[in-house]
Amino acid sequence: MENGIGSLAGCRLQPHSLYAALSWLRAQALAGRDPDSWVTATAGTAVRGAMPLYRPEQTTNPRYSPGYLLRDVGLASNRVFLAGGLSGYQSDLLVTEGHEPESVGVELLGGARQKTGAHLVVVPYLTSFSAAALARDPGCAILIEDLDSSLEHCDGGLTGHLSRVRSRQRRAIQADLATFADHGFGTDLRPLAGFEERFAVLVDANTRKYGGADDISSLTTFLEAIALVYGPDAKLITVTHSGAAIGGVLAIVHQDCLYLRMIGFDYTLAGNSCAYFQLVFYQPISVARQLGLARVHLGIEMNGTKSTRGATTRPLWTAVYGLAAADVPSANSRRLYSLCGRVPARLAREFTATVRRELTEMGAGMDTAGVSSQP
Repeated sequence: MENGIGSLAGCRLQPHSLYAALSWLRAQALAGRDPDSWVTATAGTAVRGAMPLYRPEQTTNPRYSPGYLLRDVGLASNRVFLAGGLSGYQSDLLVTEGHEPESVGVELLGGARQKTGAHLVVVPYLTSFSAAALARDPGCAILIEDLDSSLEHCDGGLTGHLSRVRSRQRRAIQADLATFADHGFGTDLRPLAGFEERFAVLVDANTRKYGGADDISSLTTFLEAIALVYGPDAKLITVTHSGAAIGGVLAIVHQDCLYLRMIGFDYTLAGNSCAYFQLVFYQPISVARQLGLARVHLGIEMNGTKSTRGATTRPLWTAVYGLAAADVPSANSRRLYSLCGRVPARLAREFTATVRRELTEMGAGMDTAGVSSQP
Protein backbone atom coordinates (compact mmCIF):
# COMPACT_ATOMS: atom_id res chain seq x y z
CA MET A 1 0.00 0.00 0.00
CA GLU A 2 1.41 3.39 -0.97
CA ASN A 3 -0.91 5.72 0.89
CA GLY A 4 0.05 5.31 4.53
CA ILE A 5 -2.36 7.95 5.77
CA GLY A 6 -5.23 6.41 3.85
CA SER A 7 -4.45 2.88 4.99
CA LEU A 8 -4.22 3.93 8.65
CA ALA A 9 -7.23 6.25 8.65
CA GLY A 10 -9.56 3.74 10.32
CA CYS A 11 -6.95 2.17 12.64
CA ARG A 12 -6.48 2.74 16.33
CA LEU A 13 -2.82 3.58 16.81
CA GLN A 14 -0.65 2.99 19.85
CA PRO A 15 0.43 6.19 21.67
CA HIS A 16 2.96 8.19 19.67
CA SER A 17 4.56 11.63 19.62
CA LEU A 18 3.03 14.58 17.76
CA TYR A 19 5.62 14.55 15.00
CA ALA A 20 4.81 10.95 14.08
CA ALA A 21 1.05 11.57 14.11
CA LEU A 22 -1.11 11.29 10.98
CA SER A 23 -2.53 14.72 11.76
CA TRP A 24 0.97 16.21 11.62
CA LEU A 25 1.67 14.42 8.35
CA ARG A 26 -1.59 15.84 6.93
CA ALA A 27 -0.49 19.35 7.88
CA GLN A 28 2.88 18.73 6.26
CA ALA A 29 1.19 17.49 3.09
CA LEU A 30 -1.11 20.53 2.89
CA ALA A 31 2.00 22.71 3.00
CA GLY A 32 3.60 20.74 0.13
CA ARG A 33 5.82 18.55 2.30
CA ASP A 34 4.59 15.08 1.32
CA PRO A 35 6.70 11.97 1.94
CA ASP A 36 8.36 10.42 -1.09
CA SER A 37 6.48 7.16 -0.42
CA TRP A 38 5.20 4.90 2.36
CA VAL A 39 5.89 1.37 3.49
CA THR A 40 3.33 -0.63 5.45
CA ALA A 41 3.33 -3.80 7.52
CA THR A 42 0.24 -5.95 7.06
CA ALA A 43 -1.40 -9.13 8.33
CA GLY A 44 -3.70 -10.23 5.55
CA THR A 45 -5.78 -7.14 4.76
CA ALA A 46 -5.18 -5.57 8.19
CA VAL A 47 -2.54 -2.86 8.52
CA ARG A 48 -0.18 -3.42 11.45
CA GLY A 49 1.91 -0.29 11.01
CA ALA A 50 3.24 2.24 8.52
CA MET A 51 6.30 4.42 7.97
CA PRO A 52 6.75 7.46 5.69
CA LEU A 53 9.91 7.56 3.57
CA TYR A 54 11.81 10.65 2.40
CA ARG A 55 14.67 11.34 0.05
CA PRO A 56 17.34 13.40 1.88
CA GLU A 57 16.97 16.25 -0.61
CA GLN A 58 13.34 16.72 0.51
CA THR A 59 14.60 18.75 3.47
CA THR A 60 17.10 21.58 3.80
CA ASN A 61 17.29 21.19 7.58
CA PRO A 62 20.94 20.33 8.33
CA ARG A 63 19.97 18.29 11.39
CA TYR A 64 18.21 15.83 9.05
CA SER A 65 21.03 15.58 6.51
CA PRO A 66 22.78 12.19 6.16
CA GLY A 67 26.12 13.89 6.81
CA TYR A 68 24.89 15.05 10.21
CA LEU A 69 22.90 11.95 11.19
CA LEU A 70 25.79 9.67 10.22
CA ARG A 71 28.53 11.77 11.80
CA ASP A 72 31.18 9.71 13.59
CA VAL A 73 30.48 6.67 11.40
CA GLY A 74 31.66 8.18 8.08
CA LEU A 75 28.99 6.79 5.76
CA ALA A 76 27.30 9.89 4.39
CA SER A 77 28.26 8.98 0.82
CA ASN A 78 26.13 5.82 0.83
CA ARG A 79 22.69 5.81 -0.77
CA VAL A 80 20.45 6.81 2.13
CA PHE A 81 16.70 7.15 2.65
CA LEU A 82 15.16 8.81 5.68
CA ALA A 83 12.17 7.26 7.45
CA GLY A 84 9.70 8.26 10.13
CA GLY A 85 8.96 11.87 11.05
CA LEU A 86 10.98 14.51 9.24
CA SER A 87 10.32 17.49 11.49
CA GLY A 88 10.02 18.23 15.16
CA TYR A 89 12.99 16.17 16.41
CA GLN A 90 10.85 13.57 18.15
CA SER A 91 9.42 10.52 16.42
CA ASP A 92 7.81 7.15 17.06
CA LEU A 93 6.78 4.08 15.14
CA LEU A 94 3.21 4.15 13.88
CA VAL A 95 1.85 0.79 15.05
CA THR A 96 -1.81 -0.19 15.33
CA GLU A 97 -3.20 -1.41 18.63
CA GLY A 98 -2.89 -5.11 19.30
CA HIS A 99 0.42 -5.55 17.45
CA GLU A 100 3.97 -5.79 18.82
CA PRO A 101 6.17 -2.81 17.86
CA GLU A 102 9.24 -5.05 17.60
CA SER A 103 7.85 -7.30 14.87
CA VAL A 104 6.17 -4.41 13.07
CA GLY A 105 9.39 -2.37 13.16
CA VAL A 106 11.44 -5.23 11.70
CA GLU A 107 8.95 -5.61 8.84
CA LEU A 108 8.88 -1.87 8.16
CA LEU A 109 12.66 -1.56 8.05
CA GLY A 110 13.03 -4.45 5.64
CA GLY A 111 10.21 -3.14 3.47
CA ALA A 112 11.71 0.35 3.43
CA ARG A 113 15.08 -0.91 2.24
CA GLN A 114 13.49 -3.10 -0.43
CA LYS A 115 11.20 -0.33 -1.68
CA THR A 116 13.89 2.33 -1.89
CA GLY A 117 16.91 0.24 -2.83
CA ALA A 118 18.86 2.22 -0.24
CA HIS A 119 22.05 1.01 1.38
CA LEU A 120 20.93 2.61 4.64
CA VAL A 121 17.51 3.49 6.06
CA VAL A 122 17.92 6.17 8.72
CA VAL A 123 15.11 6.75 11.26
CA PRO A 124 16.11 9.85 13.27
CA TYR A 125 15.09 11.35 16.63
CA LEU A 126 13.29 8.29 17.97
CA THR A 127 11.94 8.06 21.49
CA SER A 128 13.49 5.37 23.65
CA PHE A 129 10.42 3.15 23.32
CA SER A 130 10.53 3.11 19.52
CA ALA A 131 14.33 2.86 19.36
CA ALA A 132 14.20 -0.21 21.61
CA ALA A 133 11.65 -1.80 19.28
CA LEU A 134 13.86 -1.27 16.22
CA ALA A 135 16.94 -2.44 18.11
CA ARG A 136 15.45 -5.93 18.10
CA ASP A 137 16.39 -6.16 14.41
CA PRO A 138 20.00 -7.43 14.23
CA GLY A 139 20.56 -5.36 11.08
CA CYS A 140 19.71 -2.10 12.85
CA ALA A 141 22.29 0.01 14.71
CA ILE A 142 21.23 2.47 17.40
CA LEU A 143 23.01 5.82 17.85
CA ILE A 144 22.44 8.38 20.59
CA GLU A 145 21.21 11.51 18.80
CA ASP A 146 20.12 14.31 21.13
CA LEU A 147 18.64 15.45 24.42
CA ASP A 148 14.88 15.97 24.52
CA SER A 149 13.33 18.15 27.24
CA SER A 150 9.88 18.40 28.76
CA LEU A 151 8.12 19.83 31.77
CA GLU A 152 6.39 17.07 33.72
CA HIS A 153 3.53 16.93 36.22
CA CYS A 154 1.77 20.14 35.17
CA ASP A 155 -1.39 19.35 37.15
CA GLY A 156 -0.17 21.58 40.01
CA GLY A 157 0.47 24.56 37.73
CA LEU A 158 3.40 26.88 38.31
CA THR A 159 3.02 26.68 42.09
CA GLY A 160 3.36 22.91 41.95
CA HIS A 161 6.33 23.19 39.59
CA LEU A 162 8.11 25.58 41.96
CA SER A 163 7.54 23.17 44.86
CA ARG A 164 9.29 20.34 43.02
CA VAL A 165 12.42 22.03 41.67
CA ARG A 166 15.72 22.58 43.49
CA SER A 167 16.31 25.81 45.41
CA ARG A 168 18.69 27.18 42.76
CA GLN A 169 16.15 26.50 40.03
CA ARG A 170 13.41 28.08 42.13
CA ARG A 171 15.45 31.26 42.55
CA ALA A 172 16.09 31.48 38.78
CA ILE A 173 12.36 31.09 38.06
CA GLN A 174 11.34 33.65 40.67
CA ALA A 175 13.86 36.15 39.24
CA ASP A 176 12.42 35.62 35.72
CA LEU A 177 8.88 36.19 36.97
CA ALA A 178 9.84 39.34 38.88
CA THR A 179 11.64 40.83 35.85
CA PHE A 180 8.67 40.15 33.58
CA ALA A 181 6.25 41.68 36.09
CA ASP A 182 8.41 44.83 36.34
CA HIS A 183 8.04 45.43 32.58
CA GLY A 184 4.25 45.44 32.78
CA PHE A 185 3.71 43.15 29.78
CA GLY A 186 0.64 40.96 29.51
CA THR A 187 0.01 37.45 28.23
CA ASP A 188 -2.76 35.98 26.13
CA LEU A 189 -3.93 32.63 24.78
CA ARG A 190 -5.52 32.73 21.33
CA PRO A 191 -6.20 30.35 18.43
CA LEU A 192 -3.54 30.15 15.74
CA ALA A 193 -6.24 30.55 13.08
CA GLY A 194 -6.44 34.16 11.91
CA PHE A 195 -3.01 35.05 13.29
CA GLU A 196 -0.81 32.98 10.99
CA GLU A 197 0.85 35.76 8.98
CA ARG A 198 1.52 38.00 11.97
CA PHE A 199 3.06 35.07 13.83
CA ALA A 200 5.19 34.17 10.77
CA VAL A 201 6.63 37.71 10.88
CA LEU A 202 7.50 37.27 14.56
CA VAL A 203 9.11 33.87 13.86
CA ASP A 204 11.19 35.43 11.09
CA ALA A 205 12.35 38.17 13.48
CA ASN A 206 13.50 35.47 15.90
CA THR A 207 15.31 33.59 13.12
CA ARG A 208 17.05 36.74 11.91
CA LYS A 209 18.38 37.44 15.37
CA TYR A 210 20.40 34.23 15.05
CA GLY A 211 21.63 34.90 11.53
CA GLY A 212 18.97 33.15 9.44
CA ALA A 213 15.82 34.15 7.59
CA ASP A 214 12.42 32.58 6.96
CA ASP A 215 10.31 32.63 3.82
CA ILE A 216 7.31 34.33 5.41
CA SER A 217 4.94 33.27 2.62
CA SER A 218 5.75 29.54 2.87
CA LEU A 219 5.84 29.71 6.67
CA THR A 220 2.39 31.33 6.66
CA THR A 221 1.12 28.54 4.39
CA PHE A 222 2.47 25.94 6.82
CA LEU A 223 0.88 27.70 9.80
CA GLU A 224 -2.44 27.89 7.92
CA ALA A 225 -2.21 24.13 7.31
CA ILE A 226 -1.60 23.52 11.02
CA ALA A 227 -4.55 25.74 11.95
CA LEU A 228 -6.79 23.88 9.48
CA VAL A 229 -5.80 20.39 10.67
CA TYR A 230 -5.70 21.06 14.43
CA GLY A 231 -8.40 23.70 14.78
CA PRO A 232 -8.73 24.77 18.43
CA ASP A 233 -5.89 22.44 19.43
CA ALA A 234 -3.43 24.79 17.67
CA LYS A 235 -2.92 27.73 20.01
CA LEU A 236 -0.68 30.75 20.36
CA ILE A 237 0.58 31.80 23.76
CA THR A 238 1.53 35.47 23.37
CA VAL A 239 3.24 38.26 25.24
CA THR A 240 1.47 41.58 24.71
CA HIS A 241 2.50 45.22 24.96
CA SER A 242 -0.18 47.94 24.75
CA GLY A 243 -2.58 45.29 23.45
CA ALA A 244 -0.31 44.11 20.60
CA ALA A 245 1.47 40.76 20.48
CA ILE A 246 5.24 41.25 20.60
CA GLY A 247 6.08 37.57 20.96
CA GLY A 248 4.42 34.20 20.76
CA VAL A 249 4.92 30.46 20.85
CA LEU A 250 2.89 27.91 18.91
CA ALA A 251 1.45 25.21 21.18
CA ILE A 252 -0.32 22.10 19.84
CA VAL A 253 -2.36 19.73 21.98
CA HIS A 254 -1.67 16.04 21.29
CA GLN A 255 -2.80 13.25 23.60
CA ASP A 256 -1.75 14.27 27.16
CA CYS A 257 0.89 16.80 26.11
CA LEU A 258 1.21 20.42 24.99
CA TYR A 259 3.88 20.55 22.27
CA LEU A 260 5.72 23.85 21.79
CA ARG A 261 6.58 24.07 18.11
CA MET A 262 8.12 27.46 17.23
CA ILE A 263 8.70 30.86 18.79
CA GLY A 264 8.63 34.42 17.47
CA PHE A 265 9.73 37.72 19.02
CA ASP A 266 9.98 41.43 18.35
CA TYR A 267 13.19 41.88 20.32
CA THR A 268 13.20 45.67 19.96
CA LEU A 269 10.08 45.75 22.16
CA ALA A 270 10.65 42.69 24.35
CA GLY A 271 14.12 43.79 25.45
CA ASN A 272 15.45 42.17 28.63
CA SER A 273 12.00 41.45 30.04
CA CYS A 274 12.40 37.66 30.46
CA ALA A 275 9.45 37.35 28.09
CA TYR A 276 11.17 34.35 26.48
CA PHE A 277 11.01 32.39 29.73
CA GLN A 278 7.41 33.47 30.28
CA LEU A 279 6.47 32.09 26.84
CA VAL A 280 8.50 28.91 26.78
CA PHE A 281 8.22 27.76 30.39
CA TYR A 282 5.79 29.44 32.74
CA GLN A 283 2.72 30.22 30.65
CA PRO A 284 2.74 26.75 29.01
CA ILE A 285 2.65 25.15 32.47
CA SER A 286 -0.43 27.22 33.29
CA VAL A 287 -2.06 26.46 29.94
CA ALA A 288 -1.38 22.73 30.31
CA ARG A 289 -3.00 22.74 33.73
CA GLN A 290 -5.98 24.69 32.36
CA LEU A 291 -6.43 22.10 29.59
CA GLY A 292 -5.94 19.10 31.89
CA LEU A 293 -2.69 18.02 30.21
CA ALA A 294 0.12 16.21 31.99
CA ARG A 295 3.22 17.53 30.18
CA VAL A 296 4.75 20.30 28.09
CA HIS A 297 7.18 19.20 25.37
CA LEU A 298 10.07 21.66 24.96
CA GLY A 299 12.27 19.90 22.39
CA ILE A 300 16.01 19.73 21.83
CA GLU A 301 17.38 23.28 21.89
CA MET A 302 18.71 25.30 24.85
CA ASN A 303 19.07 22.24 27.08
CA GLY A 304 21.11 23.99 29.74
CA THR A 305 18.55 26.77 30.08
CA LYS A 306 15.72 24.25 30.20
CA SER A 307 17.37 22.18 32.89
CA THR A 308 17.86 25.23 35.13
CA ARG A 309 14.09 25.87 34.86
CA GLY A 310 13.21 22.37 36.01
CA ALA A 311 12.85 20.47 32.73
CA THR A 312 13.28 16.71 32.52
CA THR A 313 15.75 15.50 29.88
CA ARG A 314 15.56 12.20 28.01
CA PRO A 315 17.61 10.76 25.15
CA LEU A 316 16.56 10.67 21.51
CA TRP A 317 18.00 8.06 19.17
CA THR A 318 18.72 7.47 15.50
CA ALA A 319 18.25 3.97 14.11
CA VAL A 320 20.31 3.05 11.03
CA TYR A 321 19.23 -0.08 9.20
CA GLY A 322 22.10 -1.62 7.23
CA LEU A 323 24.93 -0.07 9.26
CA ALA A 324 27.69 -2.43 10.39
CA ALA A 325 27.96 -2.46 14.17
CA ALA A 326 31.76 -2.16 14.40
CA ASP A 327 31.92 1.65 14.59
CA VAL A 328 28.80 2.15 16.71
CA PRO A 329 30.27 1.91 20.27
CA SER A 330 32.96 4.53 19.63
CA ALA A 331 30.48 6.77 17.80
CA ASN A 332 28.06 6.60 20.73
CA SER A 333 30.85 7.46 23.17
CA ARG A 334 31.84 10.55 21.16
CA ARG A 335 28.24 11.66 20.71
CA LEU A 336 27.45 11.28 24.40
CA TYR A 337 30.52 13.29 25.38
CA SER A 338 29.42 16.10 23.03
CA LEU A 339 25.84 16.13 24.31
CA CYS A 340 26.93 16.23 27.95
CA GLY A 341 28.83 19.44 27.24
CA ARG A 342 25.48 21.20 26.70
CA VAL A 343 24.05 20.65 30.18
CA PRO A 344 25.13 21.21 33.81
CA ALA A 345 27.42 18.60 35.38
CA ARG A 346 24.76 16.97 37.55
CA LEU A 347 22.41 16.51 34.60
CA ALA A 348 25.29 15.27 32.45
CA ARG A 349 25.98 12.51 34.97
CA GLU A 350 22.31 11.53 35.13
CA PHE A 351 21.98 11.63 31.34
CA THR A 352 25.11 9.49 30.90
CA ALA A 353 23.72 6.87 33.28
CA THR A 354 20.39 6.83 31.42
CA VAL A 355 22.05 6.46 28.02
CA ARG A 356 24.35 3.67 29.19
CA ARG A 357 21.45 1.79 30.82
CA GLU A 358 19.19 2.10 27.78
CA LEU A 359 21.94 1.09 25.36
CA THR A 360 22.57 -2.01 27.47
CA GLU A 361 18.85 -2.82 27.52
CA MET A 362 18.72 -2.43 23.72
CA GLY A 363 21.78 -4.64 23.26
CA ALA A 364 23.62 -1.74 21.63
CA GLY A 365 27.14 -0.63 22.43
CA MET A 366 29.20 2.27 23.68
CA ASP A 367 32.90 2.49 24.49
CA THR A 368 33.38 3.05 28.21
CA ALA A 369 36.84 4.60 27.83
CA GLY A 370 36.68 8.28 28.75
CA VAL A 371 33.06 8.18 29.90
CA SER A 372 33.99 9.00 33.50
CA SER A 373 35.68 12.19 32.30
CA GLN A 374 32.55 13.58 30.74
CA PRO A 375 31.34 16.88 32.15
